[in-house]
Amino acid sequence: MGSIKGLAHIGILTTDAEQSKRFYTENLGFRFDFETVLQKPDGTSKKLVFVKLSNLLVEFIEPSDKSLVNKVKGVIDHISFEVDDLDQICGLLKQKGIQFKSPKPIDLPSIYSGVKIIFFDGPNGETLELFEHLK
Repeated sequence: MGSIKGLAHIGILTTDAEQSKRFYTENLGFRFDFETVLQKPDGTSKKLVFVKLSNLLVEFIEPSDKSLVNKVKGVIDHISFEVDDLDQICGLLKQKGIQFKSPKPIDLPSIYSGVKIIFFDGPNGETLELFEHLK
């Protein structure tokens, strides 16, 4: 019998798949995984670019009709990346020009045994979170 095994990937609509690929690979440590263009019978196409970090796969979908990017069908609130030294990673990203939504990470002792988080925007307006379990 079939079953859901886990997350396959996260798909993000974009008007510029190459810009998205560069942002994720140059700033977040992802590596390029796969790229293709799907031609549709109506003459339109979709460029698909996949980047990977460990077992996390993100797909950027760039439709030939860029107006489709602004549609609202399903919404992902944020994508969270688990990290092991949030302060150090924040420093590295600040050096690369990343601007965070808060001046410093937020401590949340009531989540699990305590976590520290901070948010910033990706190149498509997607909210990204860095998430560190405190020990």
